[in-house]
Amino acid sequence: MKKFSILLAAAALVISACTPNDDSLVFPPVIVEELDNTITEVDADIDATTMTPQQLKEALAGLLVARSLSVVLMLAPDASTEMFEAIRSALSDSNLPDGSIDLTIAGASYVPELFLGDKYVETVITKGDSNYAVDKLQAIHLLDVKYIGAKAFLGCANLTEFTAPKARRVQEYAFMATSLKSVDLPKASVIGFAAFANCDYLTSAKLPSVTSLGGQAFLRESVSSSYSLTLELTSKDVIVVGQNIFNTAEESYQDKVKMVLNNDSKVDFVSYGWEHYNFTSESVEYQSAN
Repeated sequence: MKKFSILLAAAALVISACTPNDDSLVFPPVIVEELDNTITEVDADIDATTMTPQQLKEALAGLLVARSLSVVLMLAPDASTEMFEAIRSALSDSNLPDGSIDLTIAGASYVPELFLGDKYVETVITKGDSNYAVDKLQAIHLLDVKYIGAKAFLGCANLTEFTAPKARRVQEYAFMATSLKSVDLPKASVIGFAAFANCDYLTSAKLPSVTSLGGQAFLRESVSSSYSLTLELTSKDVIVVGQNIFNTAEESYQDKVKMVLNNDSKVDFVSYGWEHYNFTSESVEYQSAN
């Protein structure tokens, strides 16, 4: 609990600074210019591009009643928050076991705040579980999403796999307290505060385009003897790293965390430098620019 006191104290400041208005998602100009607006072609189980939220809910519920464990949805690029609420409602009402569904969403350009996640960070931390998160998913594939909202999957404890090849921004607490084993976000430039905190099974995070890594991004409430994490930050640009991306200084990270960096990049720590994490020379590997 002590290790998360900073997280809870800083949350209000970070959220107010980083969370966009749900009604008008705003990307930095550099991101807007580079966005890939093509839609991935998929063989969708449900094409919801012209459906109402109620129609989507009924169609998805029908598939789940038929015990379809792998579902592909096609949404409009500007799908409303109500469409995502319909997905949440259908999943929540399903009698399928927790952690049993593999969900693919194509077309949609964003996933809203609190899509399937818990409202309350403190509850997830103190209880170690969630009463609000919809925990039916084992995997989520977001084929065209560029923006993943705050707490989108917070507390989804059975979520072990996720892909988002076009994602540019992952907001605060988005995947906190999930069971992800690896993260590979080739296009993401911004990772929010505590986005992957308390992911106890996470062993690999590849973030080759990230230039802003939020504080406590990979913080864990406790570190076991088997803890291991390889973090790849290989952007050629300046990489701004927030405070306490791993656990606090009293934890020794020797032989537990490996950082892979680009020879041409510059890592700019907001508060603490390398010495804060007790890294050894073997803990940091440099790659030549491609």
